[in-house]
Amino acid sequence: MLRRLFAVAAVAGGLLFFRGGVSGESPAALEALPETDEASGFEVLRRTQPPALLSVRTLVVLATFEGVAPPTLTEPFVRETVFGAVDEYYREQSYGRLGFEGDIQPWVSLPIEPTCSVADVRRAALPLIDANWDFRTFETVVLVAPYGACGWAGLGSRFPETVSTAEGAVELLFAYINAAQFTPHLVAHELGHTLGSHHSGFLNCGVVTFASSGCSISEYGDYFDVMGRGQPLRHWNAIHKLRAGWFDDQRRVETVAHSGVFSVTPFETATPGIKALRIPRPDGNDLFVEYRQPIGFDAGMDQGGFSDVFQGVLLHIPGGFRKTLLLDPTPPAEPHRAALTPGRPFIDPLTGTRVVVLRAQPETLEVSVTLPVRHQGTYDLQ
Repeated sequence: MLRRLFAVAAVAGGLLFFRGGVSGESPAALEALPETDEASGFEVLRRTQPPALLSVRTLVVLATFEGVAPPTLTEPFVRETVFGAVDEYYREQSYGRLGFEGDIQPWVSLPIEPTCSVADVRRAALPLIDANWDFRTFETVVLVAPYGACGWAGLGSRFPETVSTAEGAVELLFAYINAAQFTPHLVAHELGHTLGSHHSGFLNCGVVTFASSGCSISEYGDYFDVMGRGQPLRHWNAIHKLRAGWFDDQRRVETVAHSGVFSVTPFETATPGIKALRIPRPDGNDLFVEYRQPIGFDAGMDQGGFSDVFQGVLLHIPGGFRKTLLLDPTPPAEPHRAALTPGRPFIDPLTGTRVVVLRAQPETLEVSVTLPVRHQGTYDLQ
């Protein structure tokens, strides 16, 4: 069921639905994507192919606090943002698999003083509007309020909360948006959390791409992903999309088991082809290669110092807690110029794998991947 999206993983072009929780991870650990039908803490319920379109039923609640006048944020603007721009963005980047639809609760005054406690806001808001809505018809609730100086612009839950309603106990996912910072990027980012994705960061190891020590992570350092700093609405990277189950046999992630030359199609299009390469690494933190072009919501991404993003490929690895990390293949590290462009080889220091972009054209990019002999044919990944 849709409100279980936080526990959906992609396997062999379809979806696996799980019941259970996620075991703890070390914050420093890099998360390996599951390669079988089993994952720690999960019980497989069923396997299915992704639906043509999954509409996430969403209720946006506009709330203010006792004695605080409603912000100037208008209901039409909120509707156009959530069920217009953000819905269109998710439909595009999911290749028509997922969108958002729903309704808006007009401004209500909560019987509590201003607070940064989202739990208090949730407990005050839902009983107040319970008579207006059947919460069983929604998967997600977005609570927009003038939260003030709370140290965050928005929050999104990756796991559902069980709430009491007039219709009984209902499981809902929640996002919280500060009314003063309400933007399409922030809404799409927090809704991304409710779909199970975490942040898209940048790995900075100074003069090398990887190092066993001395590296730092910029939590939101991926400027090409809405789960990072991808403004206003940039596509999720391949790892996030794979976890969401948006690839299939037509629009696929190609696992590289042998050396060769691969033709990768633009990441943004729904046309058939290889959308990303997945290069296995023995630590489980596989290397993902994707080719961005100025198409749809990624148009204009080369402005403001990002001039090379459409000229080559972006490289990512998984991060802990379902995060991802953008790499700089040609350090010293600079997240603004993270593309591997033609003629500049990248050699993975862990595996010795060599990646070279041969040519980049608007319709396709050719990239050569050379695996060390000892690694070729030793992986059996979906």
